[in-house]
Amino acid sequence: MKKWILGFLILSFLQTTSAYALVLEFSPFSSTVSWGDSFGVDLVLSDRVNPVGAFDLDVAYDSSILTVTGIVFGTSLGNPIETIESFDLSGSGVADLLQISLLPVLQLDLLQPPSFSLATIFFDAVGLGSSSMVFSQAIISDASGATLFPELVTGQVEVMAPVPEPSTFLLLGGGLAGLAFYARRRKKE
Repeated sequence: MKKWILGFLILSFLQTTSAYALVLEFSPFSSTVSWGDSFGVDLVLSDRVNPVGAFDLDVAYDSSILTVTGIVFGTSLGNPIETIESFDLSGSGVADLLQISLLPVLQLDLLQPPSFSLATIFFDAVGLGSSSMVFSQAIISDASGATLFPELVTGQVEVMAPVPEPSTFLLLGGGLAGLAFYARRRKKE
């Protein structure tokens, strides 16, 4: 009987701890854009239990398909006066982001919902093809400085050739009709 109770307690503990898995992902995690488009991708931290105090992330992508045009940090670690923020885009195909909060634990806990955006990375689609977005480094700590180990979810961007708009076809059709009318009129003369 004691073995059954002990087994039940261990099983219950394992189930409750798996419910609190911290997840770091891209939002949207998969998207299709046209060549030449600009778009943004949020870095979202989900299923937070303890308040997050700092992060250092490296996001890798295919630089022949995507170019980073900007980064905006979220406000869940505090506003820019209450944080230390840094980013580096000098590495080809890697965006390095760092944010450290200067706020106390209780204030961070009130400020952060269970899921929130750490930052938004803005890209331009400069080539055709598919680019994975992966966290090549993800160091996240809670407000007390303890390291957190999130599950990392990979993102995907598909860059397609732009599709002509219907107005382009209308303009082309109008031009061809005008040429046909002109040729017919000239043939009658």
